[in-house]
Amino acid sequence: MSCSSILLIPSIERGNGTGHIKRCLSLSSKLSSAGHDTAVLIDISGVNGGGYFDLEEVGRMAGSKAEVRLVTEAVASDWDVCVFDCRQTKASRLNSFNGISLCIGIDDGGAVRSHFDYLIDVLPNLEKIPANISTTAFIELP
Repeated sequence: MSCSSILLIPSIERGNGTGHIKRCLSLSSKLSSAGHDTAVLIDISGVNGGGYFDLEEVGRMAGSKAEVRLVTEAVASDWDVCVFDCRQTKASRLNSFNGISLCIGIDDGGAVRSHFDYLIDVLPNLEKIPANISTTAFIELP
């Protein structure tokens, strides 16, 4: 399958740290350089209170990665692949893309883990639903 458009959806909740965001920014940069149409979705709708990283903060994290495109909304039919890099993806979020785009979950330990088309565990995981691939090779070191 040739994937020309890839949407990356990181957890933007402050309690989850910045690793999800930074990994998506890095992936977007690398995939864009390889000729793919990519974007990182920074959607604060549905996030409770002010406990999230906003578009401006994520833009600062992207820094000099000029090829990284940040978006605040996305339509599933515009994307061939959606990569969810969240601790626990909300069912409503996954359902808006599932069945329309290929949905890949990274390190997701939530209730919708079994609903992804493909699972990648970067961190060791004891989930009952095994990942398609599990490797620490995807951890970016400082």
